Amino acid sequence: VGVEPAEQAIGKKGSPPEDSLSGPEKLAAGFFRFGLPLYGYRIVREHRDFFSPANVLGAAEELNRAGFFLESIRLMNIYKSRLESMGRDILTPGAYRLLYPTAFITDIAELARSEDFPAIVFLALVREESHFDAHIVSRAGAVGLTQLMASTAADMARLLKMEKPDLHDPHTNLVLGAEHFGRLLKRLESIPKALLAYNAGLSRLRQWERAFGDLPIDLLIEALPYQESRNYLRKILVSSIYYGYLCRGVSPEESVQLFFPEAFKK
Repeated sequence: VGVEPAEQAIGKKGSPPEDSLSGPEKLAAGFFRFGLPLYGYRIVREHRDFFSPANVLGAAEELNRAGFFLESIRLMNIYKSRLESMGRDILTPGAYRLLYPTAFITDIAELARSEDFPAIVFLALVREESHFDAHIVSRAGAVGLTQLMASTAADMARLLKMEKPDLHDPHTNLVLGAEHFGRLLKRLESIPKALLAYNAGLSRLRQWERAFGDLPIDLLIEALPYQESRNYLRKILVSSIYYGYLCRGVSPEESVQLFFPEAFKK
């Protein structure tokens, strides 16, 4: 992509000499070297203009390896924007894997099989809901990897006979989130509608169906009065396309067909 080789980046063996780094780059490199990746992350975020693209990438790699996926994705967005500003908007497969990590993939794949929905869609849902941060809590009070509200989590836990579930525990949260999404999908028989209900609630989806029910699903999405819900679905569709290619090597068309099968019928 026209930047210095990854071997020269922060956190890599063969790092550049100290005198070739900016002050913030030296400080961040020290934090990463001594096992303090979140301190290094803060330096990169606060002083991003002093970091070369390769060193932003190197910091994102270190955070990914340490399991700080949200922070790694944020740095990858900075890296991507930096390349675009330089007229270089083509990322390597390795860079895309940092943007679209497969954290918790074993649990996600197993739950997708048991609930009978595509693993790439659930993986995309978790990415867009939490960026794989198990401890994140939204302003509205949604918790963990699948961003469950307490009432929804309690309903799913009761159905699964789980007592006092810890929503910050990754496996527990994924189990409850998969149960919720799986039930919505079985009821609605449409991935886009299940995702809209997951995001905005089933009652609101029913209102939209009454208002725009004569439209095909792709046009119904565009007619929604809430931009947040439209953007939510678009983000999960895009992430599903990337995960389909990165994890399974399938074409974008095959991933899109999961969302809009009617559009592909002859």
